[in-house]
Amino acid sequence: MWFRALSFAAVLSTLASTANAQSVEFTWQGRVLDAAGGPVNGEIEVVASLYDGELAANAVWSDTFTVTPADGYLSLDLGSVATLTPDIMARDRLWVGLQLGVGGPLLGERQRMRAVPYATVAGGVRVIDVSPVATDCEGQVGQLIYDTQAAGLFICDGTNWVPAGNGSPYSGPSIHNTEPFSPAATASGCSYINTHATPYVDLGNMPWKQCMAEASSRGAMVNSNVYTSTSGSAATNGWAPHRNGSSAMWARWATYAQAAISTSRACVIARDARDTTGHNSPLASTTTYDGDTWKYQDYGQKYYDECQLLASQAGASIITPGTIGTGTGDGYWVPSVHTCNTYEWITGSGGSYTYSSVGGSQRSPQATCMVGYLDNLPQ
Repeated sequence: MWFRALSFAAVLSTLASTANAQSVEFTWQGRVLDAAGGPVNGEIEVVASLYDGELAANAVWSDTFTVTPADGYLSLDLGSVATLTPDIMARDRLWVGLQLGVGGPLLGERQRMRAVPYATVAGGVRVIDVSPVATDCEGQVGQLIYDTQAAGLFICDGTNWVPAGNGSPYSGPSIHNTEPFSPAATASGCSYINTHATPYVDLGNMPWKQCMAEASSRGAMVNSNVYTSTSGSAATNGWAPHRNGSSAMWARWATYAQAAISTSRACVIARDARDTTGHNSPLASTTTYDGDTWKYQDYGQKYYDECQLLASQAGASIITPGTIGTGTGDGYWVPSVHTCNTYEWITGSGGSYTYSSVGGSQRSPQATCMVGYLDNLPQ
């Protein structure tokens, strides 16, 4: 059996130690596809190894896992069996390499580990559950903390806690528009000029970042609603593109709902049926948040149907400043949760939404429109 490269890079789930601890654990998540591009679901053996060079012949650490992917997605808890020591993680550079069983084929190229795993040994990291801006850092210059709510690493500059390790844009290849979009159905509804009728596909359950990357790679928008649910039940609705710290919205009608971005929910992606472009209209701005590079543009006040079309033409999603870490998202459109005929925008400092119900085939009011896409494999 042949495999294509893993789709996603490491995602930190826990910081299991500090500089004084004896072991380190972190989670590596990815997807395994067969030669035809379909997901692998049967039990497989995966050997995970760490190398101190991209082309290094010998691994500095290795362990073997027996896993059963779900729709191709797998999760490996590195360090949970074979001990990962702080001196290994303190090396200047580390690459993760995966292969199918001992001596089997490689599962893609080696991938560079990034800032957050190194934080486990960088100057003594404290893990906290409150916002670092509320934590006094006087006299703690250089102290590192990992905020579990914001899912980010922060450093004390002598006055305030500021983001650490997220300032350098991803320098690898763009994933945008690199895979085909193959819709399986068309959404129902009764919206203005039939903008609800989006061709869509449900890619199955996955973490939020992976869903945003899947949409970007297909030049599509994350767009779950009650008419793309397999049962029409709010409980089965999937991710929305709005992020609120370490959580993200999911599409429940008619009450705002969110879940931790590391959890799995349905990933529904779609395009506006009016869009006949190449789904690659340029976006004006670039930013880096939580280790990821985003391309985006704030279009100001727009009708919802205008915002949806702009997103589709860019091969992007309707996002908010919360998605990219530049604000709460209040006053910004999110994809319609019930496309007959309601429109939602974020309120409550990123933790709620307000909706307008204008009646079938009527146009929405105006709210602020931002569109964007994740430009790299999630970090």
